[in-house]
Amino acid sequence: MKAKGITALLRPLALFMCLGMSMPVLAAGEDFEIEEGVLKRYTGSDHSIIIPDGVTKIGSSAFSGSSLTGVTIPESVSEIGENAFGLCQTLYSIEIPDSVTVIGAEAFCASGLTEITIPGTVTEIGGSAFERCHNLSSAVFLDGVTEISSRCFTRSENLVSVTTPGSMRKIGDSAFYECYSRTTVDLSEGLTEIAPQAFYRCYELTDITIPSSVTEIGGSAFHYCNSLTSLDIPEGVTSIGESAFADCDGLTSVTIPSSMTELVGSFYGCENLTSIVIPSSVEFIAAREFQGCTNLTIYGEAGSFAESFAKANRFSFSTEQPNTEADSSESPEGQETEADSSESPEGQETEAVSSESAAEPETGSDSGSTTVSVRLEEEDEESGGFPIVPVLAAAIVVIAAVVLIKKNFKRKTP
Repeated sequence: MKAKGITALLRPLALFMCLGMSMPVLAAGEDFEIEEGVLKRYTGSDHSIIIPDGVTKIGSSAFSGSSLTGVTIPESVSEIGENAFGLCQTLYSIEIPDSVTVIGAEAFCASGLTEITIPGTVTEIGGSAFERCHNLSSAVFLDGVTEISSRCFTRSENLVSVTTPGSMRKIGDSAFYECYSRTTVDLSEGLTEIAPQAFYRCYELTDITIPSSVTEIGGSAFHYCNSLTSLDIPEGVTSIGESAFADCDGLTSVTIPSSMTELVGSFYGCENLTSIVIPSSVEFIAAREFQGCTNLTIYGEAGSFAESFAKANRFSFSTEQPNTEADSSESPEGQETEADSSESPEGQETEAVSSESAAEPETGSDSGSTTVSVRLEEEDEESGGFPIVPVLAAAIVVIAAVVLIKKNFKRKTP
């Protein structure tokens, strides 16, 4: 009975000791270098720790490169400094308390985090805060956060789920640059700006919902998003940057809102783009806007700038609305064609025209030369392809030779 009683007492103690090996511990005071509330450095050997209460800031590189597996941050902390947990590759999870308002640049860069929740109290997130977090799959921003910083999740290639609140106003430069695994982007109403390269090379992105509150889409924002098949840009967007949707090979249809007045080269290299609706509000289209879009039909109003551009650059044009169910090999009813698009070489350079230009090219211009060559080809076709000019020239030469021979013969005859 005594042996059994001792065993019964030892079992909970053994269990506690085993659990204690993985539970956060309050490290000795000498393991922390703290100056005026700023934790400068951790010198201890424990892998899972509790930061002492009273610390107000975790200093720059305080835990950088350490082998931490767990950290408990007290409510007294308001700021996490630059590179504070950078390169902590065994740190898989961390809870950021509501007391934190600032997360410094590269704070968790190249760490082992698998998921992260940013409290709504955070007003500033430094650049590259979660860059190259290769294990990160989920990020949640709580209501109150207004901006995802530049390069925030750059090359965190396994990030598939991101939740943004209605308070979000901006997705920063290269925020999700080369996040290859992202398949959908559902942004909340209230967002106004998608900065340049925000979703650059998100190869698996198949669907995106752009809220009606967005007014600006930066250059190369969705460059090389090859799996994106359709795009609905909402009314209210006034600026789409250069290369914003360039080289999106899967993109087949686009509708430009009437809030747009110019296209500056946003859709070149979209090889499978077959239809784009351009409103009459657009008064400028860049020369290379649809370079490489060899099967494109431009839809718009008769007499619009879009029609002038299409005719000047030999794109199919139609005043009818695109019918996505129709066989792509058939021309839509009411379609006007300047020239068969199959005649245009892939990667053709297109000509920019202004709203003041007439639909017909000017005499002596490059486009005028093209028109002349087309007419000559038509004349050759009408004559059955027979080379009239060379034959006439040869006949004249033969007649002249005969005349000369006769003259010489008469002179020699007595």
